[in-house]
Amino acid sequence: MSRKSKTKDLNAQFIVPALGNELVLVENKIAEETEHDNPLLSSMLKTILTQQGKMIRPTLTLLGGKTGNYNIDALVPLAASVELLHTATLVHDDVIDSSDKRRGKPTPTVAFNNKNSILIGDFLFSTAASFVAETNNIRVISLFARTLRSIVSGELAQNASAFEYETDMDTYFDKIIGKTASLFATAVEGGGIVSDCSDVETLCLRRYGLNLGIAFQIIDDILDFAGDEELGKPVGQDLFSGKLTLPALLFIKANPKSALIRQAFNGTRRESNLTKAVTAIQESNVLRESQKIAKKFADAAVNNIEPMRSELNPRTRHAFEVIANSVISRNK
Repeated sequence: MSRKSKTKDLNAQFIVPALGNELVLVENKIAEETEHDNPLLSSMLKTILTQQGKMIRPTLTLLGGKTGNYNIDALVPLAASVELLHTATLVHDDVIDSSDKRRGKPTPTVAFNNKNSILIGDFLFSTAASFVAETNNIRVISLFARTLRSIVSGELAQNASAFEYETDMDTYFDKIIGKTASLFATAVEGGGIVSDCSDVETLCLRRYGLNLGIAFQIIDDILDFAGDEELGKPVGQDLFSGKLTLPALLFIKANPKSALIRQAFNGTRRESNLTKAVTAIQESNVLRESQKIAKKFADAAVNNIEPMRSELNPRTRHAFEVIANSVISRNK
């Protein structure tokens, strides 16, 4: 089973020429996993793996490989493993958050129930681990394991701090580095490792991925206050779940006399106060401020590639820049 590449979501005019058809190979490898003797397993995998998003993480892995001795035999399974790891975390997130929709479609929780969703998430984790083992690169395998630990740790920290009003900026950034940016960093750094990049080069790639991942999550947090049926998220879902993201933190800082969020988190007229808080955030300047902060991280990501500029193919370098710009300009 093959699927058309979805790099157009990241501006195919620049990225596809930089990659050729390699991303299609990654998509095909993932699609092959939908065929199993177990009908339920096969049905669940087809439902989940045919709803792939922008494929930005495997794209980063392939681009990371472009900075060294391009090793397609290792890059394809690594890129596929990164995407499956990401998908597995989404499946488990939907169970934890009791989400009914993602990108406007029913989540596996709705389609297959919580127990089966947890199991299919575990299956995806194990498949991702199997894929990364195909690289035969112990550094990448170790990196994959550390990243999974970081993601789980970030999620646990977020869950443990639900409805804690005293969350500060440092705590917020620590959480999003763990739950989101770490996988971006692993995606691009791993591509460099399997392509024999130097330690200095892989550090540049990792820093690019971390800053890009932070920018990506900030934009996600901004979009949460916009609400979008295609995203399958009601307006302000994070705040209603007790999560203080960047827009909410900036609002609290700019409006120290406002007690809306504090009272809601303390359990006082929670729904009413949070509804008012969401409206107040939408009508304030904090979403624009958050956008500016996201752009600073995206710009920092591009600057992290600067030491490698003279060694990079112009199309590859441009692709890194286009991805950074696409991340902060996306609306879904």
